[in-house]
Amino acid sequence: YKRKLALFMQTGSEVPELAVRTMSLIRMDGVPGDRSLSLQGDNKTALLLENLQQKESEPGVYAVQLGEKGGKRKVLIELSAFEAHALAFQLEMWTTDRPLTHRLMYDTCLAMGYQLQEIIFHTHMDDKILAQVCYIKGSKILIQDIQAADAIILSAMSHAPIFIAEKVFRM
Repeated sequence: YKRKLALFMQTGSEVPELAVRTMSLIRMDGVPGDRSLSLQGDNKTALLLENLQQKESEPGVYAVQLGEKGGKRKVLIELSAFEAHALAFQLEMWTTDRPLTHRLMYDTCLAMGYQLQEIIFHTHMDDKILAQVCYIKGSKILIQDIQAADAIILSAMSHAPIFIAEKVFRM
């Protein structure tokens, strides 16, 4: 990061804006998936993790394939080497001396009494699929914007279902 910042300072360029992550706490009765804020009336389809592989054409880039539950449609999500290894750790149930960042995030929410309810791929923008993770605690629902790759890792960790909005599937 220091090298990138120094490069921007030398060239006189502005430092690009950091990606904004939003987190909202709402009160709602009922099941989050039935009244999801992010779908705005769109239908959702359940996905299953089918495959994790390294992309031959791009070293250090991995892809995870998710398939429509009970259907033939597929979604491919690119992962960095770090994300791919974190997902492999979850799928293979390996342990480390210290928790990875995804584990810290998940354990913190659990410690606060929230359960990970579901992951929703809700928007497609700039060739990326945007996701939201939905935590629930009683009648409170915590919805957090998250990268699709990180959402898949959290799903593998918690066994929470992954859904995709039909409008995103059609894109």
